[in-house]
Amino acid sequence: MDRLFNYISSNIDGPLADLVILGTVLIISLISYLVMRYIVLRSVFHLFKRTSIEFDDILIERGFFNRLSYAVPILILYNISTDSHHLDVPLFVSRVLLASVAAVVIASINSIISALGDIFSKTRLGDKVNIKSYVQIARLIFNLLSLILVISILIGQSPLYLLSGIGALTAVLMLVFKDTILSFVSSIQITSNDLFKLGDWIEAPQFGADGDVIDIALHTIKIQNWDKTITVIPTHKLIDSSF
Repeated sequence: MDRLFNYISSNIDGPLADLVILGTVLIISLISYLVMRYIVLRSVFHLFKRTSIEFDDILIERGFFNRLSYAVPILILYNISTDSHHLDVPLFVSRVLLASVAAVVIASINSIISALGDIFSKTRLGDKVNIKSYVQIARLIFNLLSLILVISILIGQSPLYLLSGIGALTAVLMLVFKDTILSFVSSIQITSNDLFKLGDWIEAPQFGADGDVIDIALHTIKIQNWDKTITVIPTHKLIDSSF
């Protein structure tokens, strides 16, 4: 890569050389993305469809590989911006690129967590225990920690520096995530006491619900009534009332 940049610099003078080098970098990144997305990934998808393993198919459905394909062009941009002496890239731009790589990895891990939840739901134990709310709370905690990591990269500070200030924001966080905490506790009560599960028929007149439970999530419970309408009830409110 340096040889190419040296060739451009030796044949083109002035600011135009910087523009040509920048354009070359962008074109290389675009080509790498197209190769990953439309050649490598399609080959991987074709290979996975021929296997009997279900987990790889779920990863494809969850967009794991599609998200991961963005990391290659961003890594190329980041490496060139930090290693090449031909481009005078501001420090903040390098931090944004590194944070973008972290965001792609975080999004990919989110896909893996969701895929693991899907795999569990298709097992025999998944018919008895609904872990959707636990998967959502795991993703929430992971994303909060990941957000701290991304911010620390952008400002050039250690994540511990940001974590040290969270103690002062505990009261605010408790207020913001009040419904989430209540819903999580309610989900534990539903699972531990086996109050109801997917497919059960429940009646909750105060919410206008009378039908089958079709979804149990962290914040809401969906009920398909006898007339095929859908009632969405906050999880913690349903547990706090009679049904």
